[in-house]
Amino acid sequence: MKTKSYTHEDFRADAFYKYPQWLFHDPELKTLSKAAKQLYVYFLNMNSLSFKNAEDYTDEQGEIYFICSRAEIRELMNCGYNQPRIYIDLLVRCGLVREKRMGCNRPNRIYLLKPVEPYKMPKKTPSKPLKQRIHGSRFFGYTVSDSSDTRSSCSLQLDKDLQESDLPSVSLEENGQDETEEKIKENIEYKDLCTERKLDVPFIDELIAVMLDVICTFNKSVRIGAEDKPRSLVTRQYMRLNRDDIERCIDQFAAVTSPVKNKPAYLRTMLYNAKLETDAHYINLVKSDNARRRDREND
Repeated sequence: MKTKSYTHEDFRADAFYKYPQWLFHDPELKTLSKAAKQLYVYFLNMNSLSFKNAEDYTDEQGEIYFICSRAEIRELMNCGYNQPRIYIDLLVRCGLVREKRMGCNRPNRIYLLKPVEPYKMPKKTPSKPLKQRIHGSRFFGYTVSDSSDTRSSCSLQLDKDLQESDLPSVSLEENGQDETEEKIKENIEYKDLCTERKLDVPFIDELIAVMLDVICTFNKSVRIGAEDKPRSLVTRQYMRLNRDDIERCIDQFAAVTSPVKNKPAYLRTMLYNAKLETDAHYINLVKSDNARRRDREND
């Protein structure tokens, strides 16, 4: 038979993406969309390239990162303008991706995360459906030595989870107000947010104070809108807020033209609904992009 040596074109033609089994079978990731999983698989390939060039893509903590623009994701997945941001946000919520803003018009660093204990397929198919485990999933970043020294605890928290009455209560006051404040600032990327929105720093601090007032109180219920909600429910919702949610709250409050009589109550309700409104906003953007694309194709 005739043979030939491998060339660069042959390697590119035979290339394939690695698809981890836990990404498909883990019950905690059943709610993750297929497109988001495909993006994680692509990120896995980018991460391996960064590992090969570890000297250029290793941060001060020894963690591997890579850079991937939104335009590159749109071209790869043939999706709308806002969809890459939505896919990345889904991966961030599941604890599979961590994105670090570098500022000064520099591209963001993307850190790929993986389970500390990957899901193992059961030997026998259970007769009853597996109960989805929401809390206690732990992920850690890829490092040069692939060690588990740097770990971050993440929980897959969805809107329906907040309505479950059997979920354990969150009592962050035990850790002290200072630790709770630091956690909130970490979630919303406080330093970068204040750098880019210097005029809004007092209002950002006021939002943090409102959240701390609710989280660290000993009252069992909190007034949200026209009804009393369990404090643990409101606390979970506040601890899920990220930078995009806070920026949306800032813009929303700036657009208010009528005087606000009870500002603390108004801010409590606005923060509580921020995550749901952000999700609905992204869904609306995706539908709009898809509609415009169909119109262009029909034309």
